[in-house]
Amino acid sequence: MEKGTGRTSKKKGFSKEVSSKMDSSMRRLLLQNEDEIRKRYRTDLSRIRKRSKEIREITPKLRSIATDRERNTFIRYRESLLAELLPRRDLFAVFPDLLKPLKIRAIVNFTGNRSDLENLGIEVHSQAQDIFTITGTQKQLNDLVSKPSCRRLRSPRMLFPEVEDACGQAEITEIHDPRPANPNGFQGDGILIGIIDSCLDVTHHGFRDPTPGAHDSRVLYYWAQINHTQDPWGNPVVQPAAPG
Repeated sequence: MEKGTGRTSKKKGFSKEVSSKMDSSMRRLLLQNEDEIRKRYRTDLSRIRKRSKEIREITPKLRSIATDRERNTFIRYRESLLAELLPRRDLFAVFPDLLKPLKIRAIVNFTGNRSDLENLGIEVHSQAQDIFTITGTQKQLNDLVSKPSCRRLRSPRMLFPEVEDACGQAEITEIHDPRPANPNGFQGDGILIGIIDSCLDVTHHGFRDPTPGAHDSRVLYYWAQINHTQDPWGNPVVQPAAPG
């Protein structure tokens, strides 16, 4: 703190090792003092409100009888306008409560456990193995990122759906429509589909079944596309055919 002012002074730069753990947004937030961040937050909020008003005044109304081409053009136009309503990447993570110390949301790759983070005064929201979503003050996050157990600290990203009309693009409506061979159309009743685009860790806690007497997994079946298993010592045991 600056003596006699009650304001947080500007922080010195990080070491190369500590700096490499953070993305540019997190580094910027932890280097600025609270007054600077609050001022930038108010300026950005004013920009968003002003742009929002302009968009409401100029956004065209999409006619109910619009063609697919007109509809797609409108969607692209709307997306370009909405993109201008997003806060700055680093300010998106800020809780600028004027009556309390400024807090910052973050995602941390941390080799310790939940209680280690909480002992630093950090609020832990969710956990996926060694990845935690957290909220903390600048001091708490500075203390955290300096620890060897912190591998990575970054600002959260703003995620939005990319497909406006998934059913239309995938021609799902046509599948649902009745036809002579199937008067009710295909609705998918009784069908279970699973699409996996990466390795599935069936031991992950998200797939555990806490029901007493269950086989400890919510995964009913999976197809191992290899022709060997492992013995208790980790050595491969080749099978005559790949298991189903």
